[in-house]
Amino acid sequence: MSQSKFQYKISILDVDFSKHLYLPKLFSLLLDASEKNATSNGFGMEYLQQNNRSWVLSRFSIEVYSLPRLGEDIFIETWIEDANRMITTRNYAITSATGDVIGAASSVWAMIDLQSRKAVNIDEYYMKFATKRPPLCQKPRRIGDLRSAEIRKYSPLYSDIDTNVHVYSGKYIEWFMNLIPNPQKFFLQKKIKFVELNFVSESLFGDDLDLAVEKVTDDEFLFEAKRLETLICRMKAVFA
Repeated sequence: MSQSKFQYKISILDVDFSKHLYLPKLFSLLLDASEKNATSNGFGMEYLQQNNRSWVLSRFSIEVYSLPRLGEDIFIETWIEDANRMITTRNYAITSATGDVIGAASSVWAMIDLQSRKAVNIDEYYMKFATKRPPLCQKPRRIGDLRSAEIRKYSPLYSDIDTNVHVYSGKYIEWFMNLIPNPQKFFLQKKIKFVELNFVSESLFGDDLDLAVEKVTDDEFLFEAKRLETLICRMKAVFA
């Protein structure tokens, strides 16, 4: 099953106060579709972790054309575009119940050894699932340095940690969105249109982090998480 489509109903737990799908929840649904597809193909997280391996995100981009509302059904189709010894690329199409494309995403993944926390080669078995089908959106790119940023201290808590025993990637989106000034007013007036993530290193329970936000324009923000001088994650978000 090289590609799959999964249905999700937007529940009260998936939306923010505007009753539109919450960006971190959309990200989680995309990862859920990834895991379901990977499991059906024999290389889901549970299987890999039993063999001391795990997938980790390197880069991710999401384009949103229309945010679904509470009670609506959406479909997420996902497929592996390519795979080599170091990385695999996975793409997504998000459609409404009427079949309209309302969003798209593209991601880059690596595999690590859970004991050494180092990248390992991806087995040739995974390469047969590559479809060569390109994404419907811009592929994730490198995000440059922040220039002038406001910094907030943060230490990851129990609720931030996932089954890889590091900070769940979707938590960075939550942290960063909370850094936007006057978020309640902002998110009533603005909707996310594009987000791009670079994951460079991992963050663990109890780390002392610096979270930074830079306002580029009224509609564009850059975010960053660091542990001392070690870059953990960067994010670019564009609203309209």
